[in-house]
Amino acid sequence: MQPVPAEPAVTIPSELLSKLGSEAFADRVEAEKALLTWSRGQSDAAKDLLFQASRSESDPEVRGRCLGVLRALVDDEYSKDGQGFMGIRMGLAVVQIQIEGENAFRFAIQIDHVEDGSPAQKGGLVMGDFLLAIDDRVWTKDDTLETVTDFIKSFKPGTKVKARIARAGKPLDLVVELGRRPIAADAMRLMPFGALGLGGMAVPNQAVIEAAEKQAKEDYFRNWLARKKAAGK
Repeated sequence: MQPVPAEPAVTIPSELLSKLGSEAFADRVEAEKALLTWSRGQSDAAKDLLFQASRSESDPEVRGRCLGVLRALVDDEYSKDGQGFMGIRMGLAVVQIQIEGENAFRFAIQIDHVEDGSPAQKGGLVMGDFLLAIDDRVWTKDDTLETVTDFIKSFKPGTKVKARIARAGKPLDLVVELGRRPIAADAMRLMPFGALGLGGMAVPNQAVIEAAEKQAKEDYFRNWLARKKAAGK
């Protein structure tokens, strides 16, 4: 039996590396974009290669742009890490509602607000909808805002869930691709930025929240680099 030839090792395309150090700024920018597109198709292998290139290439311009692409890949990883997030504000407890054509009441939790640009909005949820279930998980009389939120958080970002809702008394199934739960979500309960929280407590303004999110992403990247350096890769 003939041995199966080994797959060729993945390497960064040499033409992209050379263009990263081009004298023309536009060429450097285009090469960095092309390298990011290529890297996103190579999974973890590209991260290792870019990490090595960011430390070993002789041209500092090339090293810096490899590090920039690496940062973008690690940011992608960051967005898929953590807890699931829909981007809705809900009532404090479940309520009983009746669905058109059904005799029995259903337990549901009302959606009081849908954050602009959130996974929920992209999935088609709107303020006033009643959330009946997520996937096969239906609510009971003992469920609360916290238990529903914790169930959403139990999924990984990027997971597609089926949100069964009632709108104008009629059931509707929508698919929502969950995002990464932001730092502010637990403290703010998605209250409008600059508003007052429960008990008159001030809610951090948008600049504070954005700075915290930016720092969390930066910390994730630095920790990723530290682990690579410690592993000697």
